[in-house]
Amino acid sequence: MKEDLIEKLTSMVFDDTEFSKIVFKLCKEINRESEAKLLHRLSKLEGMKPKHVGISPYLTLDSSSNMEQEFLKSQQANQAESGDVGGSFPDSDGVP
Repeated sequence: MKEDLIEKLTSMVFDDTEFSKIVFKLCKEINRESEAKLLHRLSKLEGMKPKHVGISPYLTLDSSSNMEQEFLKSQQANQAESGDVGGSFPDSDGVP
């Protein structure tokens, strides 16, 4: 019974474009106040950098990050451990 009701309402919303427009307008009106509050809070955060809210530069992907250096360092360490310089084949005949 409950599933049938959900299916019926869903089909009504998506099959009847006029009804779906009404539902979307209703949802927008219901959420208007929350959206305004969210936009106000978002405007306060405009221009803030991750470091302003206590996020370590290590965790960011902007120019202050050292992710690329850490990646290169880990690649070099892996190559040094395995002795592999990349592009080599395990067989002596050069076939992978």
